[in-house]
Amino acid sequence: MIKTIPDTAIPGRPSLLDSPYELGLLFEKGGWLIPDRDAAALCYRRAARSGDDRAMYRLALLEMGQDRPSSISLMRKAARLGNADAAWWLARAFYYGVVLHRNYNGAVLWLNELYRREDTPPKAALLLGVCHYEGFGTETSFGQAVECLLRAFELSGRDRWGLSREGGGALSEGDIRTVQKILGKCHYFGRGVAKDWCKALKYLKLSVMDGDHILADRDAEYLIGTCYYFHRGTRQDIPTALFWLRDAARQGSQEATLLLERRAARQASKKGRVARPQDLQTDFL
Repeated sequence: MIKTIPDTAIPGRPSLLDSPYELGLLFEKGGWLIPDRDAAALCYRRAARSGDDRAMYRLALLEMGQDRPSSISLMRKAARLGNADAAWWLARAFYYGVVLHRNYNGAVLWLNELYRREDTPPKAALLLGVCHYEGFGTETSFGQAVECLLRAFELSGRDRWGLSREGGGALSEGDIRTVQKILGKCHYFGRGVAKDWCKALKYLKLSVMDGDHILADRDAEYLIGTCYYFHRGTRQDIPTALFWLRDAARQGSQEATLLLERRAARQASKKGRVARPQDLQTDFL
C-alpha cells in the first residue's frame, strides 16, 4: 500500500506515525501513499480521540459519505472546539437546508461564531448580513446588515461598491450583486444608514448592469425608475424612468405598473380621454 515514505529522520521533523492527522491526510488525498479512505478514517479517529478538531472535521466528512448519524455530532464537536471549517459547514447546512433541515437560528449561531474571527469567510459575512436584513434567525437589524455586507466586500478584496481591487475574489458575481442590491435598498429607504439616493442609485445600477446588458430584477429596476422619475439622486429624466419602470412592470412589478397607470391616467385626462392599457407601453406617457 505504501509507495514511498519521506525521510522523517530530519532533526526537528516529527514522524508521521506521531501525527495521525497528517498521516490521515496522506491516506485520504494520496501523495506518498495510495489513497485509502478506510485507513484515513482510522488515522483521523485516533487523532480525534486526542482532541484534534481538524481530524474531527475530516472524519465527519468521511463518515457523512457513509450516512453515519455520528458524523453531525462529530462536526458540531469540532466546531465547538473552534474549527472554522466545521463551523462554516454547519452554517451553510443550516442556511440552505442541505444535509440538515433548514434552521436559520442554527445558521446565525455559527455565522456569528465565524464573524468574530479574523479569517471570516467573505460569504459568511454576506449570509449573516442577509439574515440581519431579512430577520432570518435573528431580529431585523439594518445597521448590522450594512456592517456585515460591507465587511464581506472588504474581506473579498473589494471596495465599498463591490468593485474588485487587485486580487479581489472569494465572492461570486451573484453574491456581489446581492450585496449591491441590499445596500442600494438600505440607502434608498434610509435603513441602517442615512438616506442617500445618489448612493442608492449607484448600488442598484451596479446590481443589474452587466456591461451593456440589464439583468432582470424587477425590484431593483423599479427603484431605479423612481429615482429618474422623481428626481432622486439624479436629474429628472422621464424617458429613462419609463424605460426602467416598463421593464420592471413587464417582469411583474405591481408598484411599477401602478405608477405607469397613474401617469397614463393623468396624461389621458389632459387629452380629454380615458387611458387605455396600451398607453403604458407607448410614448403617449
